[in-house]
Amino acid sequence: MKRLDEAGVSIVEILIATFILFFVITALAGLLTMAFAMTNSARRQTAGTVFAQELMEEIRAMSYSDIGTIGGDPEGPLPALETTVSGDITYTVQREITWVDDVSDNDPQTPEGADDNREDYKDVSITLSWLASNGATSTVSVQTSIRQPWVSTNSPSVEFTDQNVPANSIVYSNRIYVPYQDPGEHPYLYVQATGNDNADADGRLASMIFYVDGRVLRNPSYTPDAASWAPAAQSWTSPLYPWDTLALDESGTALYPDGIRELKTEVWDNSGARDFKIINVFVDNFAPDTPSNLVSSVSVQNASCFNKVGLTWTGVRDGTDWADRYELARYRNGADDTVLTIAGTLAEWDDSPLTPFTWYRYSLRALSPMDRSSSWTATTPAVMTRPMLTATVTKSGNNRTANLTWSAPTFSCSSLHYHVYYLKPGPWSGSNLTTEVDATKSHGYTSTTWTSFTYNKTDVYYWQMRASLYIGGTHYSVYSNVIGPSSSDITVYPIP
Repeated sequence: MKRLDEAGVSIVEILIATFILFFVITALAGLLTMAFAMTNSARRQTAGTVFAQELMEEIRAMSYSDIGTIGGDPEGPLPALETTVSGDITYTVQREITWVDDVSDNDPQTPEGADDNREDYKDVSITLSWLASNGATSTVSVQTSIRQPWVSTNSPSVEFTDQNVPANSIVYSNRIYVPYQDPGEHPYLYVQATGNDNADADGRLASMIFYVDGRVLRNPSYTPDAASWAPAAQSWTSPLYPWDTLALDESGTALYPDGIRELKTEVWDNSGARDFKIINVFVDNFAPDTPSNLVSSVSVQNASCFNKVGLTWTGVRDGTDWADRYELARYRNGADDTVLTIAGTLAEWDDSPLTPFTWYRYSLRALSPMDRSSSWTATTPAVMTRPMLTATVTKSGNNRTANLTWSAPTFSCSSLHYHVYYLKPGPWSGSNLTTEVDATKSHGYTSTTWTSFTYNKTDVYYWQMRASLYIGGTHYSVYSNVIGPSSSDITVYPIP
């Protein structure tokens, strides 16, 4: 025996510890066995449910007339009771298929009248059973109802009613303008269509939906009901539905921006066949943007000696589409001249023929189909600088010789002639000079210099040049600046 003050473990203590450990292990083993059994049972239950659903889907895929059991009512190829294996489980499969009478169609007061058919659809039930690991029987059941699909011998058809939104019409502020078929405005925009099943007398349309650019215009879709269905004509007309072309989404963005919008109606029958019709309308609620970068370039059509102004600009959008109509205002020598309408999305225009030696300016704006206009651009000049006259003078005693040089005008042509005019002694009144230096030259000079005028140093002269040409018997001309003694209105040339 061990004394109280001795170290170590006695045999009795070892036996007690072993006994406690045995009971703990035994309890844990029982819990593990129970957990395994529960997991296995849950797995088998899940597998049974999945297998039952697979068997039901196989029945759904069958032809409606074949859905039935051997010797049953309805009769079909399916065994009412069978044993089959799926995975590691053996199942007993019980199928029950029965006819069902839909009592809702037996009322003689309905528009269609009483339905004497007592086999409206089939109820299908599948029950699986199998032995669990503990010897108990587990079961799972699934049920469904299957109706005979409507098989249409003809596809349905649909048309917009009375062309309430005619093709090629323009919609603005929720009103309609029809420029090609029925000129004038129509009141508020509505959408309506009539569908026809085109099948047997008991055919029925399932639904009708309106879309704009793929967006459902009305949700839920129209569903024909007994009160509105016309069984004799197999047709149905939807209610009038207002299409708000000014509608905004939650962020304030236009749901139907300006531009060509595709309006579509679609109809389905009970067999799954469909028909649709599409018309394109132009939504025009807002003015297009203002064009920019209007640039002009001047050239001469040498064959006729007339001038051409080429204009380009940056095209703008009218909603989702490019603007396809512009107005071009032309100003001639500072005054209003004309307004030209330019059709098309090509952002360029040639203005020709134009009068030689004439100053033009242009301004542009974009138009929508309903003549909603952008702002006018700033005017852009088609620059024609007039000839610039300069002079140098050489001295010889008391005499002076004027040497005049000038630039050719921008609107030049090969048949240009130049005339030189003077005024002595002045003062200059601000008008063009009229006395020609050499009146014997009826057609003037062809070069841009003149150096043969000699005068006394005490004389005071003013000088001016005129460029001219003849086209088809018509005379066109432009004057240069005036040079001479000091004046705020003329180019100054000091006499030495």
